[in-house]
Amino acid sequence: MPNTIYRLHFNENPLGPSPKVIDAINGHAPHLGAYPTRDDEKLRHVLAEFHGNGLTPNHFYSTYSGSEGLDLIARIYLSPGDEGIICKPTFGVYQVTAGWQNAKIVDVPLDPDHFTLGCRERPDPINIPRQSQQSDRHYYYT
Repeated sequence: MPNTIYRLHFNENPLGPSPKVIDAINGHAPHLGAYPTRDDEKLRHVLAEFHGNGLTPNHFYSTYSGSEGLDLIARIYLSPGDEGIICKPTFGVYQVTAGWQNAKIVDVPLDPDHFTLGCRERPDPINIPRQSQQSDRHYYYT
C-alpha cells in the first residue's frame, strides 16, 4: 500500500494483532473482572531469575508505562534550574518531564540527514560543570 501513511510513532501495529494474541486475550477474557495483584513482586522475581548474573528482584523496578518511568527519573534527578539536554527529534516526554521539574531545556538537535549529534557545530557552549564535591546539580541526558 504505497499511499498509506502508518503512524509508527504511536507504537501502533499497522497489521493489527496476530491471531495468537487474539486467542490469548479470548482465553483470559473470563478472568478480566478481577483486579491484578497490586505489586510487581512476582514480575521482579521472574526477571531476576531469567537474567541471572547475580541480579536480584531489588535490581528491577516496574512502572505502568515508559512515560511514568521517565517522569520518576526526572523527579529523582532534576531540580529547578538544572539543565536537561535533549536531542530533537526525540520522544516528547523527555522535555515534558524535565519541564515539570522546572529544569532548563537545552536542545542539541540531531542532524536531520544522518541523525547524528551536531555538538561541534553548536555556537553556544552548554553549561556542564565537571562533577565536584561542591556541585549538587544533576544533568538529565537523552
